[in-house]
Amino acid sequence: MKAAVLAHYGAPENFEVKEVQVPEIQEGQILVHNYASSVNPVDTMVRRGTLKLVSGLFGEHIIGSDFAGVVNASKSSRFKPGDEVFGFKNAVAGHAYAEYVVVDENNAALKPNNINFTEAASMPLVALTAWQGLTREGKLQAGQRVLINGCTGGVGCMAVQLAKHMGAIVTGTCSTHHKLLAGELGCDEVIDYEKEQLPEDGRFDVIFDTAARLTLSDVTKA
Repeated sequence: MKAAVLAHYGAPENFEVKEVQVPEIQEGQILVHNYASSVNPVDTMVRRGTLKLVSGLFGEHIIGSDFAGVVNASKSSRFKPGDEVFGFKNAVAGHAYAEYVVVDENNAALKPNNINFTEAASMPLVALTAWQGLTREGKLQAGQRVLINGCTGGVGCMAVQLAKHMGAIVTGTCSTHHKLLAGELGCDEVIDYEKEQLPEDGRFDVIFDTAARLTLSDVTKA
């Protein structure tokens, strides 16, 4: 199979498409013929070598976390060959930038029929991050007010839609260029960070900083 192999940590130019052996599956796993993968910030960190103490100091690496494709072989009771699936692998362990990907059954789901493989591959890591941030950490409830900083980024797009689905009142921050998108995603109020500051009289039950740009003084005012 073909894979984008990272010979050395550093620039994207260090990737080289090579023929490598198709991995074998164990009980509880599936082999996915991978049609699409995405590039997340954590994938970029792995590629640069920022996380090499845990991803490995030496040798060639196949990185990548998100995937979408068709089950080629299965040792799982949940999936059968021919199923269209999407999901993610541990970002540090990687191996999603390859033609075939071995996946634990708990890290995959059937792909909805109304989205294509590229769209499906863009969702897993950012959607899970948004879900965990809003529910596990933020404990967001219906009727509460949530501020989502960076509401049109990968995690932010998912967070806005999830928060609205949960019945929350959403304020989002983004650039001037993305204000229309923020409204289309479902923000009840949009703050243009290029022209506006967070309102000092604002009150939010949950503040979700997807861009990691807010300071303590910023959020204590809101």
